[in-house]
Amino acid sequence: MKRLILLFVGILVVSCTSENLKETVEETAFTIKTAATHSNFGTYYGTFTSIDERYSGTVEIAVKPSLEAQAILSLNGDKTITINAFSENFTIDEYSELLFRNDVVTFVFSVDGNGVNPLVQNCIINGTITNMLIKE
Repeated sequence: MKRLILLFVGILVVSCTSENLKETVEETAFTIKTAATHSNFGTYYGTFTSIDERYSGTVEIAVKPSLEAQAILSLNGDKTITINAFSENFTIDEYSELLFRNDVVTFVFSVDGNGVNPLVQNCIINGTITNMLIKE
């Protein structure tokens, strides 16, 4: 009986530990680095996958106080695409949007003025609709 109880407790501990580990990995898979002022300027990281799964990879979006922004997409692990954006409407401490567009990739990046809630919408890679997740 004692062994049965110990076995049950052991299984419970292992299952809780693996669940917590999974949550930790999911939470730390995406990060955000912003200026110390908690502004919307900084570097944002995320992942993307096209609906047909032909394209996938990681993205790094750097937004500078000079109103310039650059997105670097690592596509399918073997190709890097760099896209620049500029917006006179992107301002510190206010919700703002940036349009990134070149011959291969198009998307709209938005973020709250304090650097939280980064979002990518209308992402298209080579004519294929793509989901991109940017998380704080």
